[in-house]
Amino acid sequence: MIPASAAVPFWSPAEVGAALTPLVTHLRAGGLLAYPTETVYGFGGAPTAEAVEKLVRLKSRLPGKPFLLLVAGVDMLDRLDRRLTPAAGRLA
Repeated sequence: MIPASAAVPFWSPAEVGAALTPLVTHLRAGGLLAYPTETVYGFGGAPTAEAVEKLVRLKSRLPGKPFLLLVAGVDMLDRLDRRLTPAAGRLA
């Protein structure tokens, strides 16, 4: 498990490789991550009810306000039991 406020270096392939297993374990346990983007820091976690509730509390988000879900591919949508509309499927 990753400590609550740990910084995980991602500067070299060796650092990335060493970080993957603890990070996956952290996410599977309902943990959250903060990560830099080009403009701001993002917060994320696994697409589970527990992780989403933690994000809601962390961000003091209003009930019912949606979150952005980044999806790696159609197989991930299937695992999450989500479907694209025909128009969205053509765009994807």
